[in-house]
Amino acid sequence: MPSTVTSPPLSSPAQTTAPAPKTTTCNPLPTPIISSLPHNLQVRAYHPTDAPSCAHHANNRKIWINMTDMYPYPYTIESAQSWMKHTLDTTLWIRDELSPENAPLIQPNYAIIRNGECIGSIGLKPRKDIKRRGCEVGFWIGEEFWGRGYMVVVLKAFVEWVWRTFPALVRLDAEVIGWNKQSGRVLEKAGFMLEGVSRRSVFKDGRVVDEEIWALFREGV
Repeated sequence: MPSTVTSPPLSSPAQTTAPAPKTTTCNPLPTPIISSLPHNLQVRAYHPTDAPSCAHHANNRKIWINMTDMYPYPYTIESAQSWMKHTLDTTLWIRDELSPENAPLIQPNYAIIRNGECIGSIGLKPRKDIKRRGCEVGFWIGEEFWGRGYMVVVLKAFVEWVWRTFPALVRLDAEVIGWNKQSGRVLEKAGFMLEGVSRRSVFKDGRVVDEEIWALFREGV
């Protein structure tokens, strides 16, 4: 079979073959943990290409004011890249208590994707010690998608994924700053119940405010 690469003829020693152009490769997009949702929504692990869209939607004071101080503002591309690096830290990944010790650790924080664009985030924060059968759930979504029901759709699907993936968990809860009524409505529509109010427990934006505790329990437990 003839070769697909030929050498220049001996009578033309000055001829050289141009070097092949350098190509760059990028890791493929992670497989979604949740797909086939209405409005072309998916939930998957972050990918480096998500940084610009993540920063675009996250850089919003109306989101920042409802988050813990871990959430930066302004929220730059560097902020997004730092957060994505944080989500890849396997020391923060979790394993279900009922799983074998050699079972793989599971990433707890994910990107909310619509039409290939990162528009928000959702994730878990494990409780510790005697509260280890529970997790805190947190989320945000870009302002242009507020009021469309997107966050309710994602949260409901995420809760179902959590119950399937972590059989030992019996409780999910969310801590909501008192003025953040919109997130309270999202939680309520997703099945969470207002469990109580922690009075004057949050200091944010120069103000001391209450915090609402919303909770959801595994059925049959």
